[in-house]
Amino acid sequence: MLFDSTCGYADREGFRCGTGDEFPVFNILTRKKLNIKERPLIIMEGTLQNFNYRGLFPNDVLKVFSYYIKITKKYKSKFTLLCHNSSFCEDERCFGFKNIYEKILKLLI
Repeated sequence: MLFDSTCGYADREGFRCGTGDEFPVFNILTRKKLNIKERPLIIMEGTLQNFNYRGLFPNDVLKVFSYYIKITKKYKSKFTLLCHNSSFCEDERCFGFKNIYEKILKLLI
């Protein structure tokens, strides 16, 4: 494994590591640099959609994504997104996330 992207919030979006840029990982027990890079997670789609967390409506979900994409572009940083395959279902559970995801991809270009 060359990269890890698990350093992010489950219940909030944002820059938990203070950056979107990747950085080397350090083992605090052995006090040695590991041969892996951290690509900080900025947003997990479930954070915004899931009613256990933020429970936003689709238009608001897109606004949040847009906000963080603008920040990462401004600072020439990475935008790391976690999307679960279960969010692409066609019924009401997914709140039309497939459509939102397509719009997110266009914002990233």
